[in-house]
Amino acid sequence: MGKVKWGGGISQDAIDEVDTSKQFTPYDGPTPPNGVYRFVVKVLRKASSNAGNPQLQIGLELVPRSDRPDQKPFKGYFMMDFIPVMDSTAWRLRPFLDAIGVTSKEFVNGTMTDEDDNITKIGKKVVKGTLVAVSIKDGQDQKGNSRKEVGQYIPVVDDEAGLSDDHDDPDNEPPF
Repeated sequence: MGKVKWGGGISQDAIDEVDTSKQFTPYDGPTPPNGVYRFVVKVLRKASSNAGNPQLQIGLELVPRSDRPDQKPFKGYFMMDFIPVMDSTAWRLRPFLDAIGVTSKEFVNGTMTDEDDNITKIGKKVVKGTLVAVSIKDGQDQKGNSRKEVGQYIPVVDDEAGLSDDHDDPDNEPPF
């Protein structure tokens, strides 16, 4: 095997000077028990399933309620959900759309992506950063290993929850 020569002029100094303080930090805390939690939509992508069907990839990060100290240890818990986008799976898609406040018409006719298939908006709504309630339950991955998975999506009503728009800012923790 030969030594790789990177064309384009990348230097060791350029790599070493990259600020990694704002990059993703893997969650290494405890796994939350089954229940309903608040999550912020961190990832929303258009993809394809292994069978070649269109699919939504949804990355969710747990945001504990301040009035629930038992949820504090789970702050930052991250999970993915994969929803095939077909008539036969509309029963899975509809609760997610309701939770993020998007109509079926907006989803079918107004989903916009960037060059990497990240969904930038649906209709007029920018979905990334939206707060949703999610019930989580025990499940299994394709190899039979246990994991947590989405049970149901539930809308969070801002008026009732007392949420601020800057729930993504760790210094401004939402009251719910």
